[in-house]
Amino acid sequence: NRPAANTAALFDRAPITYNKGGAVLHQLREQVGDEAFWKAVNIYLNRHRFDSVTTPDLRRAMEEASGQDLGWFFEQWVYGVGHPQVNIQWQWAEAGKTLEFTVTQTQRAGGLVPAAFRLPLELEMKFADGSTRREKLEINSRRQSFSFTTDSDPAEIKFDPDSKLPLISLRTPQVKKSPVNISGDDGN
Repeated sequence: NRPAANTAALFDRAPITYNKGGAVLHQLREQVGDEAFWKAVNIYLNRHRFDSVTTPDLRRAMEEASGQDLGWFFEQWVYGVGHPQVNIQWQWAEAGKTLEFTVTQTQRAGGLVPAAFRLPLELEMKFADGSTRREKLEINSRRQSFSFTTDSDPAEIKFDPDSKLPLISLRTPQVKKSPVNISGDDGN
């Protein structure tokens, strides 16, 4: 719907360019849920059988099936360029039995690259007793802080444990104050 200011920027990272379509559909399915996604695909295919289609046709089918306004999603992932680069720092506070996270988006903003991507980021904590706990973080600004009360310091933390965000670069430096092992620094 809008021209890119710099067409070279659309192809600045060949692996993202060629894999982006499938990755965006994967993320769209995560956003609307399996049932709504497949209902929307059915609507889309039946409504446009033997017809030319556009991206807004897909958006309308997804919105109809899910009941969600997906304008932000299509602006960010379809019409926009770039991908989120996320730095996550954490610290365990024994006194309050609190795990604190600061999530910072570090991608260079400008043109069609937003200063902050909107994305859900799942966090999995594994504890020494074998129990696990998952939390969903809704990232929607350049820098955000989150805290969770836990009975003990996690033995392991994974960000995006199910690799639901294929278009994200995660950096999770280990803080020396805590013995927690971080998994997922490459987004997997």
